[in-house]
Amino acid sequence: MPNKEDKKSNEKCPKNVKNINNSSFNEKKINLNLILGLIIFEVMIYFYLIPNNVSSLSNDAYGLGADFMPKLWTSIMFLASLIYLILILIKPKSIEVSKTIQKWSKTKMYRGLLVIVYIAFYLFILIDLLGFYFSTPLFLIGSYFLLGERRIFVILSTAFFLTISIFVIFEKFLNISLPKGIIF
Repeated sequence: MPNKEDKKSNEKCPKNVKNINNSSFNEKKINLNLILGLIIFEVMIYFYLIPNNVSSLSNDAYGLGADFMPKLWTSIMFLASLIYLILILIKPKSIEVSKTIQKWSKTKMYRGLLVIVYIAFYLFILIDLLGFYFSTPLFLIGSYFLLGERRIFVILSTAFFLTISIFVIFEKFLNISLPKGIIF
């Protein structure tokens, strides 16, 4: 027989969402948030160490080297992930996970996995084979289709103008060449 607390929790819950046991949901939510926070924290430590391998071209002892901006941004992200972890441990109920995650269909999950695989394919294979300027429009066009955009004009114009803008900024203004591929 339901008690008064069960009736109150059912009243607060929208009609299209079935009521779940709040204590088990909160435990899963805390565990998920804690795992996510630890992963982000560890990744930021790794990305902080990467700029140590960048050789600095600055001869000035007080000048900013090539490793300054990457270290600055990873430090900011590192602090944000540390604050996130502390909030999870101190006030677990202050970090909310959307209940819509429970409603994700398998097709959305597979689409997300496909996007991750597609990004890895672009970064590790396509750029090495075709070079940055040939692979980036292909990547952008494929990404738009994967994410549901179907307007051809929007897809092609964005891919073209973004690639041209990157070329002008890096090659012409900054005099930085981006990766050339094996084929082109």
